[in-house]
Amino acid sequence: KIISLRFVKTFAPIAACLCIAVLGVIHLWPSGNPGTDPSTNPPVLGNSSYTEVESPEAFEQIGITLDASEKAENVRYAVLDGNIASIDFEIGDHSYFILASAQSGDFSGLSGDVASSEQLDSKSNAVLYEIECEPTSMFKASWTDGKIHYYLGNTDGADKEDFKSICMELIRQTIK
Repeated sequence: KIISLRFVKTFAPIAACLCIAVLGVIHLWPSGNPGTDPSTNPPVLGNSSYTEVESPEAFEQIGITLDASEKAENVRYAVLDGNIASIDFEIGDHSYFILASAQSGDFSGLSGDVASSEQLDSKSNAVLYEIECEPTSMFKASWTDGKIHYYLGNTDGADKEDFKSICMELIRQTIK
């Protein structure tokens, strides 16, 4: 018993210090790969490919004709998974994205409880969804030209009427 007690008294504090050191390193270690900057290396969803392209003309390879709003600034173009045209842009103090693809189903990436919905255009079957999200709402609109499906989204608290205005401009641009 004396040897066991002496062993515990000697090694218990060492083991406790080692556990604290390991937890401290795990908690304080920066996440991600060392030397990566998230602003230059945007996160990519698992199993998806993200290819930046120079202009909307690159979308023609996947059968899509699409561009951002005429009022857009800081426009960035990409192709996702080889079949989704993606445009990120800003208008005023808000960021928006538009996705287009011939694939069916909701590929917008915005989901949640729908607080409200309203039909914007019957010809294109356009619907505006307000999605509950604290502290502000997100907006998503969907429409189709019969072949290509479109999603416009905003997650940073844009005004609903501003969102609708941008959406209607893009619907007129895509539905001919």
